[in-house]
Amino acid sequence: MLTKEDFITKTLEQIRWKKAHESVSKELTDHIEDQKNAFLAMNMAENEAEEKAVLEMGDPVEVGTLLDSSYRPKTDRSLIFAGIAMLLMGIVISGLLNNGFYTQPVYLIGFLIAVPIAFLIPFFLDVSTIYKHIWWAVGIYIIFLLWAAIFAYNTRLLIRLVTYSAFVMPPLYTVLMCCMRSKGYLGFIISIMTLAVMTVLQCSMSGGIAFTLTSFGICIIMSLFAILKGWFGGKIRPIFMLALSAIMMAVYVLTTPINYYILSRLKRIIMPHADPQGYGWATLQARDFLSRSVFLGRGAGDSVINGLPGYNTDYALTSLIHRFGFIAAIILGIVMVIFMYMVLKIARRQTSQLAKAVSYSVLLIFFVNTSIYFLINLGIIGSISTCPAFLFGGKAAMTVSAFLLGILASTNRNNSIISDNAAVKSLLRVEKFENKLVITIGEDD
Repeated sequence: MLTKEDFITKTLEQIRWKKAHESVSKELTDHIEDQKNAFLAMNMAENEAEEKAVLEMGDPVEVGTLLDSSYRPKTDRSLIFAGIAMLLMGIVISGLLNNGFYTQPVYLIGFLIAVPIAFLIPFFLDVSTIYKHIWWAVGIYIIFLLWAAIFAYNTRLLIRLVTYSAFVMPPLYTVLMCCMRSKGYLGFIISIMTLAVMTVLQCSMSGGIAFTLTSFGICIIMSLFAILKGWFGGKIRPIFMLALSAIMMAVYVLTTPINYYILSRLKRIIMPHADPQGYGWATLQARDFLSRSVFLGRGAGDSVINGLPGYNTDYALTSLIHRFGFIAAIILGIVMVIFMYMVLKIARRQTSQLAKAVSYSVLLIFFVNTSIYFLINLGIIGSISTCPAFLFGGKAAMTVSAFLLGILASTNRNNSIISDNAAVKSLLRVEKFENKLVITIGEDD
């Protein structure tokens, strides 16, 4: 059972505007004391009265998250600058590899417009807004997938949009779990069933299977994170593996029409030499170019342009290695490690459980996809669709990276706030209406 101090501490952890903590803490303390005194007047024991008063306040994470949506913290500029630097490096790499969108001004201008928009939409929308309207967000996502699967399956542009929309699934699922955390077993079941529905609908678009299964794996990791954090109650842990096994089997069975395709692709990823004239051909070509590469300088043989498919997108790193040497992979690997470490630091310093969890989900998307991309381009595994962070890939991959960076920036809390010209004081009012707790925030006149 939470004590009064534990409840207030946990509530304040969710509120990112530090200057509001003192007034919110005072209001919460006063309300708990008022409720406690009321129970004492009913001849309750002091410990029992305080426990019941705290219990009536509800879930501290939910209360704190709702309060958090009213505040305006300042974003860490270093994250924005890092994203811009990575984007510019990606454009330079594309230029070195003669990527079409770099050499054609019209496409480059369109790309430079799309990327800021992709960043700003999640940045200003803010994760706390999604938290407050989670079922609207999930419903819109599912309806979009249904409409795309039924009515627009042959539309190439829409298929690409649905394919990359798979990266919305991990942060959206994470927010859903946070909303369901106080419902115990029921909340866990609702969360994993919603994940199953989203995964099956994503898999119905064949172009998005690889992205979907990657995102599904990240969602499972985030489920483990939620369980270990006790989001659904301590007793939920023993059934985690059972529920996880059930949802994986359900996804597999419900996607039966495509599971043969998935298994065949998995075989070619592990053993590309088994299909040298088909899916394995690109991997074998990449390995050939890598075998003729050196540590520093241009590799032997023909240019990758003449023999490597996707030399400026899917196999951009392989192309750079053949052109400049393995030193290029080392340098770019270090750059990616530094960027991932920066994202990890941002995630770890969050006090809000919602912000921390969503930050981790974005970090996993960056890390998993970039790691797979490096493994493919180093010839370790066969070719598979992936979306590395910023430096590689085409317009779509970089735009998706900007979108994910926008989500990360919206959750980032730098322990600083945007100062207003006029001082604004937080007024937390806790009242009871029809036996329900009502929390409102206003401003001084």
